[in-house]
Amino acid sequence: MKILLLSLNSDPVSHKPSRYGGAGITKRRLSDNINDCYLAAENSCFEGDITERCIPLSERIIKGIRDGLSLDGVLRDRVPGLEFDVVVYADPGLVLYTQKPQIVWAVGANETVHPEIKHLLTHNLKWQQPQITNPATKIHEFVLGIDIPAFQVYEKEDFLFSCGNQYPQVNSHVLASWAVKNKIKVIFAGPIDPTYREQFLQSTDYNLATYVGQIDEVEKIKLMTKAISYVDLVSHPINGPRLSVKMALSYGCSIITTTMGIMPEVIKNGVNGFIIQNENDFVNAWGLRNTVSQLECFNSSLAWSLDKMVSSFQKVVGEVINGG
Repeated sequence: MKILLLSLNSDPVSHKPSRYGGAGITKRRLSDNINDCYLAAENSCFEGDITERCIPLSERIIKGIRDGLSLDGVLRDRVPGLEFDVVVYADPGLVLYTQKPQIVWAVGANETVHPEIKHLLTHNLKWQQPQITNPATKIHEFVLGIDIPAFQVYEKEDFLFSCGNQYPQVNSHVLASWAVKNKIKVIFAGPIDPTYREQFLQSTDYNLATYVGQIDEVEKIKLMTKAISYVDLVSHPINGPRLSVKMALSYGCSIITTTMGIMPEVIKNGVNGFIIQNENDFVNAWGLRNTVSQLECFNSSLAWSLDKMVSSFQKVVGEVINGG
């Protein structure tokens, strides 16, 4: 079966394997690890890293597809002779003009699903809670996975790490202020939301709360192998642990996080991390940082392996193609 993963971002995001996080990288991991799975996206998303299963599209074509241009016609022009069995894309409010079966991936939480959508893909139905108006829409779940390394014990250092998109709801400025006040070292990485940049950077400190900018996956892994704990102070209900949280666990980092959303189901106090609600809890978690086993952290990441993501995704696609 031939699968087309289609990205229709109006604001292109990276699909380069050396980057990390986000739906774009997840799609790239799927296309790189499944035979006959192709990825079509706006040209700049690939950042020059294009393989034979990548289909670069212009911004004009992307807009045309969103506005009702025939996807089948576009594909005939771009990849003549290549016939896809199914199209997967991440915009539940949009129905494409194509004769192929469509699977729409609900990436975020509380997304409104177009009533004509027949197949909806989720990675955590309980917490995503998509807004479905057509009872005939069939829901499929799959594992949102990561590439888990072989287990090993790392020589950890006394610092915390936090990465990913820095925006108000992840409270990086709060973490920075707590760290500076209590003389705890924390390293931040990742892009900053423009509206949050000044507030966040004003809270950082050259010696204790350091922002190192945007980094690639190699540097991210290096920091995770050294950090004693990874911190995610999310302050709004989320539909699942961020990929960086899953990845940090796989490199033996305990997780310091909040009570929001699914996190208390994933992180168990004293086992693979700590659930906190305030600064005092944060300081206590830091004091217990050496009591968490790297093996426990690693084992809790195994539920999100790349193999499980690939097999669960292939199962969903097979069901849809076969009329399930």
